[in-house]
This record gives sequence, structure tokens and C-alpha cells, in this order.
Amino acid sequence: MAIALGDLLYVDGDLSGGWEAGPPAPPKAFEEIMNTSAKVDRRLYLYGKVDGGVTGLVFTTQQEALSAMDTLTPSVATMFTGQPGQQVSAVALLGEKAVSGVVHFRITNMEVLGLTPKMFPTILFVRDKVTVFIRCSRLTEDELYTYAKKIDLRLHQALSEA
Repeated sequence: MAIALGDLLYVDGDLSGGWEAGPPAPPKAFEEIMNTSAKVDRRLYLYGKVDGGVTGLVFTTQQEALSAMDTLTPSVATMFTGQPGQQVSAVALLGEKAVSGVVHFRITNMEVLGLTPKMFPTILFVRDKVTVFIRCSRLTEDELYTYAKKIDLRLHQALSEA
């Protein structure tokens, strides 16, 4: 695929009010997804502090991308807590298939350490041969959806031209 995936995952101005993205880098998660032709992660920063990220996984076929999404959807429901039961919901008008949910970030002894559990709205979607996972604690679900739509449009345009 001849697209610069990292450049499609975040463009200056995608998120307003102090947001910026770190440089494209290999993701530190998703080791269970092996058959990708590319994996890119961009950390999202609010006023210089990391607050989430966006990851793109490129596959050879759309079926592989959809299969990866099916693999990752339960992970979204249990990420960071290790406990199943988190609800994910279908999202309309985004890619070929999309789900959203809220990831609960919690570590042992958080309260003792003076930390507060965080909740990360998340969106996971497939556009053609690309699976995208977005998570960010300081965005509302509507803001996250708007950001995802921007990525989806860029992916659609780039893949149509490729």
C-alpha cells in the first residue's frame, strides 16, 4: 500500500484546543495481530501530556481487516481491566464496520497511589484494508466520532487513488 498511514491518522487541526499528535511509531500493543503489512501508532497529546492514541493496521484484504476487528473488539471490552463485560456498540456511517465503547483504565492500588481510574471512549473501525483503533480520555464520544470520520474520509480518498 503506497499511502503514508501515519499522515492519514492525524492532521494538524483534527482536534481543537491544545491537541497534537506524536510522530508515527510502531504500536506497543496488538501483538496478537500478526498478518499486517504495516502497523502505525500516533500518541495523542493534550497540552503536552499523552492522553490517548490512534493506531492503524494495514492488511492485504478487507476480510483480514474485518477479522482483525473481530479479534480486537473483545479486547476493547476488557482492555486494562482484564474483566469482560464492557459493552461495545455498532457505529453507523463509519467505514465498512465500526464499534465504539468505553475502556476503563485501572491498575492495582490506584486509590492508594492517589490516582483516579480513567475512562477512555474508543472507536474501532475498518475502511477497506485498514483497521483503525482510537482511544482518548479527554474527548467526548461525539468528538471521537468526528475525529474518526476525518480519518475515514482521508483513508477512503487515499485508497481510492492507490
